[in-house]
Amino acid sequence: MRAAVTGAGGFIGSRLTAELLGRGWEVAALDLPAALAHVPEGARRIGVDIRDQAALREALRGARVLFHTAALFDLTASWPDLHATNVEGARNVCSAAQKSGVERIVFWSSGSIYGGTKRPVPLTETTPIPVDRLNSYAKSKYLGERAALDAAQSDGLDLIVLRPGEVYGSGATKGVAQALFAFKAGAMNALAGPGTAQHSYIHVEDVARAAIHLAERGEPGGIYNLAGRTPLSTAEVYALARKRLGWFSLRDRRFTLPLRPRLLGRPLFYVPSVVLRLYSHWEVLRARRGWLVEKFGPYPHAAPAGVQFLIRSLVLDSTRLFATGFEPAWPDVTAGLLRTLDEYERFGWAAFRRGRRDSQPPTVPAVAPTPDATL
Repeated sequence: MRAAVTGAGGFIGSRLTAELLGRGWEVAALDLPAALAHVPEGARRIGVDIRDQAALREALRGARVLFHTAALFDLTASWPDLHATNVEGARNVCSAAQKSGVERIVFWSSGSIYGGTKRPVPLTETTPIPVDRLNSYAKSKYLGERAALDAAQSDGLDLIVLRPGEVYGSGATKGVAQALFAFKAGAMNALAGPGTAQHSYIHVEDVARAAIHLAERGEPGGIYNLAGRTPLSTAEVYALARKRLGWFSLRDRRFTLPLRPRLLGRPLFYVPSVVLRLYSHWEVLRARRGWLVEKFGPYPHAAPAGVQFLIRSLVLDSTRLFATGFEPAWPDVTAGLLRTLDEYERFGWAAFRRGRRDSQPPTVPAVAPTPDATL
């Protein structure tokens, strides 16, 4: 089977490419030239910008399935940049795929388009999208999804849409990975928010496996949430970081406050949302000015647009995915996050400190834990 993967040098795209190659697929790996070094060996590497439709058409020739993972994932990016890549880029990819004879497109949207809820309410694929209160990134992903679905309807494309929850795993430098590095670097001394918000997580290996599974078995036009069965609260993730990395470190100059005592069901020591918003503005300024890069890295640990994800729940219902027969290799999110922390420690958090975004440490084995694995 021949496949093409856009964004093949990225965190998800590189893992997907490796999974496809491991199953015997022929893979055309598309990405910007600077990212091709991160594409696994064995794929046919093609430097292309998804905004260039003519180049895309040529790159997609011969592919039967297209996995479109490429996107601009940056909560500090300008709207013109987000729209050009995540919306216009989506239109270009669909148009090029249709003209190149691609038989099926697996399209990456985002669980962030649901916008989050005050209480942890499971969100299904039919939940209304609150477009007016989405941040710029989430809005661009939603509009890109709509553009792809419209193209599928008008041009007769066989399209499947994926809405992943919080994707984690070694090599990630965004999302929950940013929070874990902030803890490691001593920038998170207390729980962010009251800790009651719950999020759905999914390991990057399971994202890749689910995408291939749905490419083979998904319904045409189907939309699928990708997430594990059990969400974790922000307090639980904070507790995992304290457990694995330690609440105190002279080397990292880290001292973190405990989750107890509690008052009215909340930890007595936590960072309120107003402080989180002020801190996020500081982080953006710090990164732009290049301050404290050696300790905290060149990219912000938080952004104003991302604060809502610390104080609002985002719980995805993946019943539709599991009904197709898919089973995750990493069903235990706690075990997966602990393993991920161990891998970051093993490689010295290098991807964060040198600013290499969404890159996988080259020698980390992508192995799911056996049933009796201990962490």
